[in-house]
Amino acid sequence: MVTRAGKVVYLVWRNYPTCIDRTFQSGLCRLNCEWACIFASIAGWLGLTAGRNGSSTGTKWSRVLTMLSSQSGKKTARPLKKALGDMKRWLACRWGVTMRHLLGSRRNHAFGILMYRRLCPWVKPGFFPTWNVTPERFHRQLSGLLRMGYQAWSLRKALEHHRTGQSIPRNAFVVTFDDGYGNFHDYALPILKELGIPATLFLATAFLDVKGPFPFDDWALAGTSQAPPECWRPLTIEQCRESRCGGLIEIGSHSHTHQRFLNRPEDLHQDLLQSVQVLRDRFAISNPTFSFPFGISGVGLAREVREAGLACGLTTKGELVRPGHEPYSWGRITVEEADTPASLAAQLDGWCILARKSWRR
Repeated sequence: MVTRAGKVVYLVWRNYPTCIDRTFQSGLCRLNCEWACIFASIAGWLGLTAGRNGSSTGTKWSRVLTMLSSQSGKKTARPLKKALGDMKRWLACRWGVTMRHLLGSRRNHAFGILMYRRLCPWVKPGFFPTWNVTPERFHRQLSGLLRMGYQAWSLRKALEHHRTGQSIPRNAFVVTFDDGYGNFHDYALPILKELGIPATLFLATAFLDVKGPFPFDDWALAGTSQAPPECWRPLTIEQCRESRCGGLIEIGSHSHTHQRFLNRPEDLHQDLLQSVQVLRDRFAISNPTFSFPFGISGVGLAREVREAGLACGLTTKGELVRPGHEPYSWGRITVEEADTPASLAAQLDGWCILARKSWRR
């Protein structure tokens, strides 16, 4: 019995090599070097990530170990709890992919909003930016969803259908970007134009045209000579204007100064007024959409967002949007490098979210 169960586990791991590699690399970045080397050595010895194309496991994991050793002692190391959280997310997605394949969608007039932040290519081993999806992976994720029959909607279109009570197709999804990294213009915009996918770009307006990194950027190498500026520099006003040309990209607010406004509704209100003013003066935008900085929301904060004249308030709660949901508390699905079209489809269909909610009980 044990042997049979072991074979099943091995086959599951072997059948999804790319996803496993990227998930482990993402998770191992968050461990200290000692724990990471133990996990990498065991996984490499077992051969659990052997690729279909014949590439050697040793080469793959030597790359991971090189990356880990280069970051040893730096503040980029994360505790074991975060790495285990990444593995739990992967397990939920794998279960969701299987359930979707067997039973189809479990949604009923619900749709999903995808959230991206940073989009830049790997530079070399050791450069693994936080909250990053590579352009190649980004293209594969979105083009894969389109091939699977999903429809990309603009956030404004979804809000209008919600306001008027019109139904939103179960295969609709929305793409959003938080913070306002310059690599959106360099890498995401050409892909979105190629695929014809609309997106909303939420800007922390105080940092437009700033040459240094965002003060809230949690990547240790941001702003240093070890990382190219394209991986961390904020957008310029000119890049934002170029992105809006053609009507595919909408610009919204991500607050002005991107602070943690929990239990500070009055401060959020004043900050939003500044952000709205910048968007009006620089881009002639009125009634902008909004996403909460750090995803932190609440009843009091949502009220301030509404009173400041913004169209919605998006959080980072990993949940789908249903017809009765208040648009000032809509959740979003955080997309990671490890995600594939199949795993995103499982999340958009509600299976992965169901698994994560069940584990919290």
